[in-house]
Amino acid sequence: MLDVRLKLFNELNYVHIMLSKIECVISNLRCEGMLDNLSDDKRSPEDWEIGCSKDYVRNKIVIPDIVDRVNANHSTRCADVGAGTGYITREIIKKYPELGVQWSLLEIDQEMREYCAAKAAGLKGCSVISYDVFEGSKCLSKKFDIVFCCFSCLEFGISLETVGNMTDLACENGKVVLYLPDVLEDVEKMCVETSTTKPISSYRRGVVDVSKVDKFTKKREKFLAVRVEIIISYFITSGFFCSDLKFIRRDEERSVVVLEFCRDHAANR
Repeated sequence: MLDVRLKLFNELNYVHIMLSKIECVISNLRCEGMLDNLSDDKRSPEDWEIGCSKDYVRNKIVIPDIVDRVNANHSTRCADVGAGTGYITREIIKKYPELGVQWSLLEIDQEMREYCAAKAAGLKGCSVISYDVFEGSKCLSKKFDIVFCCFSCLEFGISLETVGNMTDLACENGKVVLYLPDVLEDVEKMCVETSTTKPISSYRRGVVDVSKVDKFTKKREKFLAVRVEIIISYFITSGFFCSDLKFIRRDEERSVVVLEFCRDHAANR
């Protein structure tokens, strides 16, 4: 009995030591501002919809840019990867019905998808589909002229796997378009907040976890910041080349990065 009690005491003491270490780590992260308002809560579709409706970037930059690309490429089938509430596509359908495009809103989150389907009810040429970017296009029988992703890849992460699955959605002459913030701006702010150069050092090597307050939820959230050069290299590996690259100013300090990729037929011969 004494041996059992001694063993139990040692195990409890070990747990106490480990908890103390974890508390020290958390305390340090709080001192660095890394856990302020950090949220793992699921986003509310209603709040997200309101945020999108007021967002300058989505309404004044992304939507007009997609419409221009649809017209320039005479596109008839388009997919929105990580559509969320489907705000962008629904606004395009309502404002530009003459486009005559079949739109597929691809979303993995059931709550977002149900909200999106309810909002899209009655809109012509619009379907809401359960889609996991990590599993690919097994559930989709047809390919798309334009596959676009607006900021969602910050959440699921840009990797060779996710890029490969997005390019698989594109038809033979299809294009994949990404809309991203200039994450270097966020990395720079993290260096200031943490008073270290660790964020920029990690970014220089390719990828860094960034923590910042989401303008829609007002809570601190995390996302993966990947260098543009790394993103381009993933597409090249997948048989695509960068056919367009833009840095569009959203205000005096921030930019939106637009990347367009086409299938590299020469590389596939």
